[in-house]
Amino acid sequence: MLGTALERGDVDFQSLPEEKRKQYINQAGEILSQIHSITRSGFGWINAEGESEFSTAYPIFDHFRQNREDIFALLTKHGVKNGSVTKALHILESYKQIYAKKSPVLNHGDFGHKHIMVENKKIKGILDWGSIRSDIPEYDFANWEYWYGTCIPTIWLKEGYQNKALFTKEFDELTHVIMLIKGIETIYWYSKEGYNEMIERCSAKFNTTLSYFE
Repeated sequence: MLGTALERGDVDFQSLPEEKRKQYINQAGEILSQIHSITRSGFGWINAEGESEFSTAYPIFDHFRQNREDIFALLTKHGVKNGSVTKALHILESYKQIYAKKSPVLNHGDFGHKHIMVENKKIKGILDWGSIRSDIPEYDFANWEYWYGTCIPTIWLKEGYQNKALFTKEFDELTHVIMLIKGIETIYWYSKEGYNEMIERCSAKFNTTLSYFE
């Protein structure tokens, strides 16, 4: 594949002038809208046969209700207050029906600048489709905001996205719902790996995400 990655490649992305960085991410937003134009059936990770993990979105949310005690133990161990855990799990349950009624589309699953290949100021390709999934379009935006939003404004991605009608209050709510899910998943992952610095960061981000619903 031609080009170099915007992160960990020949381009020092963060040292570029803001306008150039913005132009790249605007392009990425346009490409993301093309990815999301591919409709899917089912929800969750897509296997080698092209099948979605679940036929509906309900199992994604039911997992948190069924594993409530384990999630309480995990999050409180890493600094999340009992009341915050209760609130987060209530939010996930309350948005389950809304989420499940949305139409799933193709998602990259890990859309970020480290997977964007550029050449001559143009995006030439998107790498690493190992996390590809069938989900609502908010998923890729939530992943971007969760991992990169503090250093690369998600608004730049939205500016290049073609379907501006997507960006409603419900979009913002569902994006934060997904970020809560991602928060629980990442705290679990880093806890398993014993990566204390990232556990602290993810716990703090979880609390920040939860504050959106206040």
